[in-house]
Amino acid sequence: MTTSDAPDPTPRSATLLESVDHTRSSMLDAVRTGAIAYTAVWVVTFLIGAAALLAVEAEDNVPWSWYLTTPGQAIAMSSNGAFSQTTTVDFGDEFDEEYSEEFGGEFDEEFDEEFSDLEEGEDLGFPEDGECCTDEGELIDESFPSDDELSEEEFDDELSVDELSDDEFDEAFGDEFTSTSQFTAISLTVLALMVGVLWVASRRAERRRSTPSRKSVLAAAVVTGTTFALFTWAVAFAARVDLEGSWGHAGSLSILFYASVLGTVVALLARRPIARHQALSHVPTQLAAAVRGVVVYLAAFVVLLVPTAAIYAIVKGEAEAILVFPLAILNLAAYGITFGQFAGVESPVFAFGDDSGARFVWLFSKDVDGFLYVLIPLSLVALAVAVAALTRRSAGRSRTSLDAFWLVATFAGTGALLTALTVVSTSTSSFGAAFGESSETFSISLSLVPWFFLVMAGWGVITEIAIRIVGRPLAAVVPDKLLDRLAGS
Repeated sequence: MTTSDAPDPTPRSATLLESVDHTRSSMLDAVRTGAIAYTAVWVVTFLIGAAALLAVEAEDNVPWSWYLTTPGQAIAMSSNGAFSQTTTVDFGDEFDEEYSEEFGGEFDEEFDEEFSDLEEGEDLGFPEDGECCTDEGELIDESFPSDDELSEEEFDDELSVDELSDDEFDEAFGDEFTSTSQFTAISLTVLALMVGVLWVASRRAERRRSTPSRKSVLAAAVVTGTTFALFTWAVAFAARVDLEGSWGHAGSLSILFYASVLGTVVALLARRPIARHQALSHVPTQLAAAVRGVVVYLAAFVVLLVPTAAIYAIVKGEAEAILVFPLAILNLAAYGITFGQFAGVESPVFAFGDDSGARFVWLFSKDVDGFLYVLIPLSLVALAVAVAALTRRSAGRSRTSLDAFWLVATFAGTGALLTALTVVSTSTSSFGAAFGESSETFSISLSLVPWFFLVMAGWGVITEIAIRIVGRPLAAVVPDKLLDRLAGS
């Protein structure tokens, strides 16, 4: 046996894929899972977005391109992306264009036809004793002295604009400025759709090709989440919205982080149901029951809100607003719960200026539509359903202080989460020669009151008291099959 025939004693180093227990085909399968998940979310968002745009079409013309660009922007914004738009405005050009539209063309012709028959010196109909005219019938302009009150030099000074050159006039009255606007709003419907689709796609991928180890499932989840994030960013950045000559998009780089984290966590939990159940086995049963109760409460409120809001829209003569429900109903439910629990929202008083700020608005504020009082019984009915479900879930044992603690804590945590996810804000920064050397920033936001989590905690206390006092009578009212499904038993 020669030396060349001897085996190599140096072990072969594992490749990157082998180090995470993956092959090229299994990694491509994880990439395909993320791409399929994004495609499915885009298609459904296209449908609900098109319905919302049809509602807008009833009031104003919508460019056809919006139907194709809106889904990508909605997904990106629901991944914590900010929709931004930058435009440059020239005061001189804008003024000339608006003047021509308002006073040129047809207006000149109508003016000539209207007054062509007037003879020289004919009365135009000004009141003889009105404060608008002098005894000679001349208009009074107190803000500008008459010609005979000014010397020739003073009169020239007042009309010194005529002495400006074209460049000087443009510099004084035709300055440009650049405006950058950002708008943030998360559609809870799209966010829930993202979570649901990623969950289903990852579960099916795991059943089709199971991962053999923890590091392999983690690698597959990271690849799926990153792929989903890359598609979210790329589509939002490329398929921009046409806003009358300027282009806006929500393809900020922050999406790559938030969407990747969201996709990875969802894919990880969906791919390893065994590990998920083992993790839940260490969670107190009281916490699991509390989460179930809060979910039932929110779901029951949404189910009750949909027909109520539809009736309200029809009564107000705005039936087309129903088309917006699929895209915005969960956000409306969050604000509706806030009002129904005697909390409220913070809304801006003025957009800008020294008096700008926020004021507290609730059901009993001035100018609030009285129809919104129906949100109170809707909240109470939804709470009764949650009480019945929690009563059935804890049947056969006495509730303890630990049950109460986790229930109140879950209600409070849900309130904090809703407050963070339902903020709607817009800000505009303008800079340029029109503002001198400085810049101006204006911002407006609408959000739930920051102490809403305390209100939700209070309703958690009410729920616990109701379970112990009227839980069994309420559980007897709900059909057993429905109650078992709601309670998860």
